[in-house]
Amino acid sequence: MAKLALWGSTALEVYRHAGEALPLAGYPADADLADYAPIAPSLRYLAHCLPWLSIPFHVVVFSTQQRRNLKDTRCHIVSENVAKTNFFRVAPGIVAPSPEIAYLQACARRSQEALVLEGIELCGRYALDPTSQALLEREPLTTIERLRRAAANHRDIGGCAAAKRALPWLIENAASPREAVLALLLSLPNHQGGYGLPKPRLNHPIDLGVLAGRVADKSYYVADLCWPEARLIVEYDSDEFHLASTHLAHDANRRMALNDRGYRLITVTRLQLNSAQEMDRVALALARALAYPIRFRVAHFPDRQATLRTALGLPR
Repeated sequence: MAKLALWGSTALEVYRHAGEALPLAGYPADADLADYAPIAPSLRYLAHCLPWLSIPFHVVVFSTQQRRNLKDTRCHIVSENVAKTNFFRVAPGIVAPSPEIAYLQACARRSQEALVLEGIELCGRYALDPTSQALLEREPLTTIERLRRAAANHRDIGGCAAAKRALPWLIENAASPREAVLALLLSLPNHQGGYGLPKPRLNHPIDLGVLAGRVADKSYYVADLCWPEARLIVEYDSDEFHLASTHLAHDANRRMALNDRGYRLITVTRLQLNSAQEMDRVALALARALAYPIRFRVAHFPDRQATLRTALGLPR
């Protein structure tokens, strides 16, 4: 069987679409490193096995002798420090560095906004189906603390410095890309185009208690974005037209249950998220509720905001 070791951005793309809690199993890369020299048959196998991967493929070589001039492929020599770490089996015959190492490797070739978003995805509870882009539920592949430890232990990786700049803005537990984007818009600092609000907790469980739970017909509620100390919840609603009476009744019962527990619930729709002007209004309302005034102390904030929104895949 052809063998191949993935590097950085290609490994991250595999992890981004992994519907299970990869890595599947530790694989000692130093057992037979010579077998992982990239050759044309192994790359054809990769393209066949994972046809949705972006080109060029980025692969690991463990020595200068393993470098190849192959079409649509970039070879990256890894340090001895990285070569001694476990690589993980992501498909038959294909291994990849840990999510933490792959993230550090890719950081040298990403914008700050992309680094933060990709870090949130690794620490999140969703993956993207590579054939349909539907969301798949999974356990997080890593944590912020594990990424931080990897950056401290692998300073020889080129993207380490960029990763350290991105780590303070990562948030764990996102359940969808839009939740992650909304949290970043609200919490990134002004100089990066965000509103600079305190970071929320994502998918935070709230015990509704016995009485409130009877109203909502459940014992707990999972808040999309939550600031527990301020008893404030933001719920992202991708469907702004809820006309069914049963859905309206459910929303009303949920709000009553949360109000009974002292929480204020604010809903943000897809249309609001897609409008910079509407998000300005949402951010100001949240700032008042958090008693955390927004102060734009950077020049040309609208331009920075537009750049951030573009990087996050939103209309300017």
